[in-house]
Amino acid sequence: MNDFLMTTLGGVVGGLSVKAFSGPLKTLEDAWFLAVGHKFENTKSKLQAKIDADYERLKYDMLKNIHHTPADRIKDPNMQIVGPALEAAKYSISNETLRQMFAKLISSSMDTDKNEIIHPAFVDVLKQLSPFDAQVLQAIYNGNEAVAKILFGTDNHSFKEMATNVYIDESLPNNDHKLTSSSLDNLNRLGIINIDYNQNLSDLSQYDPIKESITYQKLKLTLEALKDIDGFSVYTSIEFRKGICRLTQFGQDFSFICLDSDGDYSS
Repeated sequence: MNDFLMTTLGGVVGGLSVKAFSGPLKTLEDAWFLAVGHKFENTKSKLQAKIDADYERLKYDMLKNIHHTPADRIKDPNMQIVGPALEAAKYSISNETLRQMFAKLISSSMDTDKNEIIHPAFVDVLKQLSPFDAQVLQAIYNGNEAVAKILFGTDNHSFKEMATNVYIDESLPNNDHKLTSSSLDNLNRLGIINIDYNQNLSDLSQYDPIKESITYQKLKLTLEALKDIDGFSVYTSIEFRKGICRLTQFGQDFSFICLDSDGDYSS
């Protein structure tokens, strides 16, 4: 094994015997150079230098995850996952969140305990996520499944939808409704979550942050203003339709692999 992994591996695993990992890591090394190649020219552009630095960070994150995997579970990497993942990663690894997700995906492909969970389609899903999508997914994975629609209603029980997929979590910056709604649409499109307005959570207090949100409060003020405008005075009430955004089985597997590789898997 050449300097590709030896230097980084030494820093990650310390005194752990490299011999136990030599076969699988040699396969990983070969895949790395197929995707990344030798990029050590005497003169490099600033962009190339940044790409190289990002790949070094990916390498470190990847090997750190492998180090935390028991030696008896290490196997040759699944090339159907590793090859496409290394190629796709070059467009995302400047972002720490996405880089760590790629690192977990690649290292998980070398873990025998994750053979039945990991899927080649995870690469295509991951490369279609924005960093904000990843934050929203993490919030849902952590258990926040409350989502709602906000509608204006009339006395004859007709409704106009004013905001959909309103989702609030303290971990999300600014809680921008349009950004969050678009992110939920993307996660739903990718088959990671399912959004259902035909049922709601039994603990209704979980919807309180949505009713307290800027989006809801602004629409309440808008309704009051519309009552004085001809043609809009038909709207007399603001309605709150509760729903659930829940991980699909595919989404549970993806989240376990890419968001939390250290926990116990439960379907």
